[in-house]
Amino acid sequence: MDRGRTATKRHLITDGQGLPLGAALTAANINDYGQLLPLLDALQRPFVAKRCQVLADRGYDAKAVRDGISARGFEPRVSQRNRPGEGRKRDSLARERSVIERTFAWLGSLRRLATRWERRDDLYLAFLLLGCAIICWRHLNRSL
Repeated sequence: MDRGRTATKRHLITDGQGLPLGAALTAANINDYGQLLPLLDALQRPFVAKRCQVLADRGYDAKAVRDGISARGFEPRVSQRNRPGEGRKRDSLARERSVIERTFAWLGSLRRLATRWERRDDLYLAFLLLGCAIICWRHLNRSL
């Protein structure tokens, strides 16, 4: 129980090196699969390669999401949920998704994003986008 606290989920799209390309916030009790396609639509299409893969965890597993990813010209690679009666199985795409998990860890290392102090969603989203910009800046600064 959250006892009146604001709880949010951060949704990110990154490139193959873990640089954030898009970010969104939702309430913690909202399903994940409804958030992926709007994030893909927000990408600037000329900067995205012709045939990219979209790696996603089990929270985004839905037929409509897979079809939407394919319709946008991407290759869907979404882990399948555990179906009732099948038992627990290992996630085969977990190793490939380590790039996005590393980006979430980078965001978590930023003190303002580690614990949510803002009650207003727009302020927290602004700090999230600023954190994404800091990650990109650090990557560019390191490569110079």
